[in-house]
Amino acid sequence: MKNIKKKMMRNRGIFLLIGFLFVFSTFFGQKVDSEELLEKINKDVIKFLVKENELNENFTYEEYLNQFYIIEMIEKKIVGYNKNGLYRFSVLNSPSYTYLLLKNDHNYKLLDLKNIDTVLLEVLKFLIEIDTPKDKIVQYIEKVISEYKGNGYNDNIRM
Repeated sequence: MKNIKKKMMRNRGIFLLIGFLFVFSTFFGQKVDSEELLEKINKDVIKFLVKENELNENFTYEEYLNQFYIIEMIEKKIVGYNKNGLYRFSVLNSPSYTYLLLKNDHNYKLLDLKNIDTVLLEVLKFLIEIDTPKDKIVQYIEKVISEYKGNGYNDNIRM
């Protein structure tokens, strides 16, 4: 019974955090992406998470929207408020893995951190393409490595 209460409290805290981030992002920013693009991104993320067995197949699109998040790694904005960005996404339940979304205007790519060598090359190429300053490139690479370690793919290098 205590485990269920702990899980409920943790999930409630995550929902509050996501809600706060959403309110904060919408208050201080203007949405730059169309609803059609956001729906396409969300649907692709849902398919990806179902394929990775992070989400079940038994929900409607609207129900799925309450089960995951997509947040920019440094600026902490939700997807839709930046033309370009490096986002992390995951389901709200614990334990779960974190994945990456690279977004350049209307183009985007979903990445699984399991393949860290390929991911680092893709991220670096992407950040150079969008003219990211070198100091920010280092921050992003550090964040990606941190997420990889947090996923526990290689416990030998875990922080």
